[in-house]
Amino acid sequence: MNFEQIEAFSYDFLQHHFINDMLHISVACMDNCFLLCNLIAHKKELDADPTTTHQNVQAAQQSFIRLPLLEKFSTYETDFGYITDYEDMLICLGQCLQCIAQKNGIVGEEHLKEGVFRFELKKLKDDAEQGIPAEKQLETIEKVFKLNDRIRFAEEELQYITVTLTAFFHELFQFVHNYAQNQQAP
Repeated sequence: MNFEQIEAFSYDFLQHHFINDMLHISVACMDNCFLLCNLIAHKKELDADPTTTHQNVQAAQQSFIRLPLLEKFSTYETDFGYITDYEDMLICLGQCLQCIAQKNGIVGEEHLKEGVFRFELKKLKDDAEQGIPAEKQLETIEKVFKLNDRIRFAEEELQYITVTLTAFFHELFQFVHNYAQNQQAP
């Protein structure tokens, strides 16, 4: 291979592993937050019968871990009332990873929704002000791939994926915090 081919191969390798790692971290975060919410929801039962309750919570956790990503979001909504705008982004990342692994990154018909494979990414506004929380200064940008396009994110867009997932984690952690407070309220 010449230098350009090695450079392209290296970047594709980096991108694949970056997306894989980001998706893995997101799913692990969702799994752990589900466990926390489940423990919070069963606090009274834990006090009354800790052994049985721990077994039930563990069984629910093991079942949750094995769910496909879309069903994880449905379970969060059904069990705890958590709904997020970041669901589509995470589903798209999963599809993106499959596309890279199975089709060498070439977008197929199965990836298209309304004719395109669309990612909604978050980035900090260019005119962000100090002293204002970052999550209030995010704006949405789109990355769009068409049929037969090769998935390739620019370095800046990979950073936007990180920002997007950080915003998702913040939202999820805030939900767990609020859920715990609401469960303690009389």
